[in-house]
Amino acid sequence: MDYTAEYQQSVNAVVVEWSTAMELNNSHFVIYRAEKDGKVIEVGTETGQGTVSEVTNYQFTDFSVDPEKTYFYKIQQVDFDGQSEYTSVMTVLTGGVLKLQVSPNPFSCSFSIATSNTFERVVVRDLQGRVMLDVESNNRTGFETINTQDWPTGICAVTVDVNGQTITEKIIKK
Repeated sequence: MDYTAEYQQSVNAVVVEWSTAMELNNSHFVIYRAEKDGKVIEVGTETGQGTVSEVTNYQFTDFSVDPEKTYFYKIQQVDFDGQSEYTSVMTVLTGGVLKLQVSPNPFSCSFSIATSNTFERVVVRDLQGRVMLDVESNNRTGFETINTQDWPTGICAVTVDVNGQTITEKIIKK
């Protein structure tokens, strides 16, 4: 199940969207939210389609968020027999400034990117502007580890796109 969770500043809400390729005995979905203190609460439910062999799109809007906070979302899919599965956790920053952390920096074999929100695209370029990495996805969490073992040493720029915002950080491959 693919999903996104994004802050919509115009309505001060987090919109959670997901889709299923097919469903088998799917009763419902439960949407959970946590804050940095770790307390997890149920913020909504959506009825499943039972058994279908076609793509189904879902959306839940969480209007009970505060600006300038970080939230963590996950979805539980529950079958009619009570069995369930959870998605990975998505990080969402409501308002505020997009933050990017790259570590370690300098790095040798790999580095990790952490953002204050889920991101859609990561591009890494060397000083000559050559693209070393270009990863585009609507299902990225706010954390990604990049393998750089085959990259030459030198200075690069990592650029991350999040909800229409772009942030760039200088990184050094040693």
